[in-house]
Amino acid sequence: MIGLSTTKPVIDTGSFDCPKCHQQRSYQRKLIKNWISIYFIPIIPIGSSGEVLQCTKCKIEFPAKSAPQSQASDSPTSEDFAEALLVLVALDRGTPNRKVVAKLQQVLSELREQPVSSETVAALILQGQSTRYSAFEYARTTRAGISREDRIRAVVLIDELVRCPGEAHPAGLDLLDSISKALGISSTALNSLLGDLET
Repeated sequence: MIGLSTTKPVIDTGSFDCPKCHQQRSYQRKLIKNWISIYFIPIIPIGSSGEVLQCTKCKIEFPAKSAPQSQASDSPTSEDFAEALLVLVALDRGTPNRKVVAKLQQVLSELREQPVSSETVAALILQGQSTRYSAFEYARTTRAGISREDRIRAVVLIDELVRCPGEAHPAGLDLLDSISKALGISSTALNSLLGDLET
């Protein structure tokens, strides 16, 4: 059975003013790729038919050229900041194994307050691998535009990631401590914060 199908791989992420949510939201830029399919399996690519931006909150897609972009900013949104930091932490520990990727997917779902697909996690990891930043450098260079509350939230999520079952080790905890310091959160404040969360 031969037919036509489309796929929408994620090619970029960012933030914009979502026309549906009427708020600043993160988006995924997707390329619409057309295929000749056999038994619903894409086999032969036959070009693309444009790009769309999909709001990660409401999931509505907008043509990429007509969606209003947010004003250029020197600092990322708090969600984008935490997301990038989590991906870089996972990569700083080496090539993420299956447990780490699953934990990253869970933590990103908590951050976005909605399920995050494994394809999205894979795209974020690829994007993270192409950056020149380590998690520590990213935290140090971007912290100025991020509120203390959002920096603390990011540290709590990083703690979850580095304590991934079977994966917690001193290097991950040392990384958490150095990132906390880069974000202006002292070791004492970090230990107090994490102690409060455990009780």
